[in-house]
Amino acid sequence: MQKVRFTILAILTISLGVSASAQKNEIPKGVTIDKAESGPVVHLKPLSLTQVYLEDQTRASIPLHQMTLELMYAYRGDAAARQPGDVELLFRVTSSKYVFVHGQKVLLALDNDGGHGRAIIVGDTNYHSKLPEFNTVYEETLEVSAPTEILSRIAKANAVEIYVGPVVYRLTKDQQQKLSNYFDYISP
Repeated sequence: MQKVRFTILAILTISLGVSASAQKNEIPKGVTIDKAESGPVVHLKPLSLTQVYLEDQTRASIPLHQMTLELMYAYRGDAAARQPGDVELLFRVTSSKYVFVHGQKVLLALDNDGGHGRAIIVGDTNYHSKLPEFNTVYEETLEVSAPTEILSRIAKANAVEIYVGPVVYRLTKDQQQKLSNYFDYISP
């Protein structure tokens, strides 16, 4: 009788361990994996960023535009090895005019209520633009690499503002949760 109990307990323990590891490997909603020569690339579906209210003086010089943020993480070697590395932040801008014209500095302001938050310098972006399609839509792409731990900090913050040059965008709680799920998936 004791062997039967031990066997049942061992089977339950193994099955619970397998289901926990299977949950870790489940692909979160909004995440896709593409095959590349250097290894798998994990993409997070683009997030539409909301522009924060600007001062009158700044608003006059920044054209009305749409901004999205896409994340890409390339595994080094086998996906199972999951070596820590950098995540690529890809900002895509569409407007009826050029908004940024060149690379910008990207900063994060975490919990910046009343100006008492923490600032994190992400870095300077690479800049690419696309000639207008149909003479009305201008597309710009700004790309910067950042350590994956930055996603963990975003997930833990109560409020997150992203500064791309002079323009400020605010993440919603849902977007923060998506970034947190993405980080949990790509982290070892």
